[in-house]
Amino acid sequence: MELSSIPRAAYSIVSRKFTKWKRKKQFNWEHIVKPLIGEVKRTSEGDFPGNYGERETEWDDIGQEVRLNMPNDLVEIGDNYSKLVEDLSSKEETRESIGAQFINRLPGGKKENNKFRLILGVEEVRGPTDIPREDPILGDLDEFLQHIRPVLESSETPDELEKEVRSIAKQHESNFEEEAIEYWRNDLSDPEWADRLLELYETGLIKAYCETVDHISEYKREITITAMEMNKKLKKLN
Repeated sequence: MELSSIPRAAYSIVSRKFTKWKRKKQFNWEHIVKPLIGEVKRTSEGDFPGNYGERETEWDDIGQEVRLNMPNDLVEIGDNYSKLVEDLSSKEETRESIGAQFINRLPGGKKENNKFRLILGVEEVRGPTDIPREDPILGDLDEFLQHIRPVLESSETPDELEKEVRSIAKQHESNFEEEAIEYWRNDLSDPEWADRLLELYETGLIKAYCETVDHISEYKREITITAMEMNKKLKKLN
């Protein structure tokens, strides 16, 4: 081989490798990174894919041919991410199904979109006649149950439960006011709210609801961590 042909041969090898590398980068961008990076980044920041109880992820649309060209660890993480999102969606459906069975039995209870709410406070307002009146303030059921869950488990009578709930209402970190309890009794003519809460807990509905909310929080935590890992893997492919 002539010496002059060596640089040309070396250049040809380098050129082919560069072209192959460039095509691989382009393939990764078009078929892996571009379809996934936006969703994965949003998910890592707590904005989960799809609608509440109807979650779906772009990972499920990745074809087998593309998967075969992915690093094995990315495929493993992606499959885990998809399964976690599916499980989260299932738990969200369960939460809505359980909550719908008892929310109308709580003071002012109602469903707004995917949230369950009840009267947890009051505010004084003045009408055209300047006569003050108390208007109810709706609050989040999940937070309310989180605060009173320990006393639901320990209280043996409605009177004991009401006493404990009133005590919690006075604490700064609670999301409800003691005035709300008076509103339940007087304005809603509902003195037996504590009886119903205990009944709902003893029948297992509130307990099942709280446990489902716990599972949802855990799934969201795991999904967020997994999305962070995926985001790192995808950036390496780009």
